[in-house]
Formats: sequence, structure tokens, C-alpha cells
Amino acid sequence: MTLKDERQTDAWEQWQWLWNAIFYASVLASFIVAWLGDDPPGARWRMGLLTAALLLWHAVGMRLAHRGLTTWEERPGARLAVMVGDVALWFLLVTLSPAYYIALFGLFLMAFRHLPMRYALIACGLLVAATVVEQLA
Repeated sequence: MTLKDERQTDAWEQWQWLWNAIFYASVLASFIVAWLGDDPPGARWRMGLLTAALLLWHAVGMRLAHRGLTTWEERPGARLAVMVGDVALWFLLVTLSPAYYIALFGLFLMAFRHLPMRYALIACGLLVAATVVEQLA
């Protein structure tokens, strides 16, 4: 790891509270905008449950995936699996309401916050693919 990489990693770690806040705020903002829409109550409850599932999956999954890590490159597959779950839950949510496109801002940040670059690019590719599929559907 070069000095530049160490500085970049330190920035991601130093400001992790900000990246996490942006992620949670973007998901909650998506939910609020969707909730205020004219969807029937049943759809609102589905959105609420799926939003809660996304937030819990991410929080618990990343906590478990980061447990016991000694280096950044250690066990990226577990963190990528959590991101794949995030993408799947986001896809279900965005099919219910386009307001969940707001959450993409936080999801892209989380990919780079939690994953080494090559795995972050895979996660971002999945996000882009899910967006394209949803747009074409």
C-alpha cells in the first residue's frame, strides 16, 4: 500500500461517521418522499418493511463482516455479499417507488467505504445494472 492509498483509506475511516450518516439519511429521505406519495396504504407498509430490512441488513451485515478484520483486504467477499443484499433490497424498493433513486447516493458511497477498489467496482457495476434493468422494465 502506498502513502497515497494510506491517506485515502484514512480519509474513508476518519470520516466513516459522515459516510454512514449520508447513507442512512439518503435511504430515510427516499422513504419519506415515497411515504408522502399517493401510494395505497398496503404499498406504503411494504416500502416501510423493505426499508427497515435494508437498513437492518446493512447495519448488522457490515458489523459482522467487519468483525475481527486486521487489514482492509481481509475477507472482502463477506462485505461484498452484504452489498449485493443491499442492491437486491434497493431494487425491490425502487420497483415500488422511484423515490428510492435518492438512496443510490448513499449506496455508491457505501461500496467505496466498505470494499477494496476492485470489489467496490463490482458492487457499483451491480448498482448500475440494477438501475438499467429497472429503467427498461
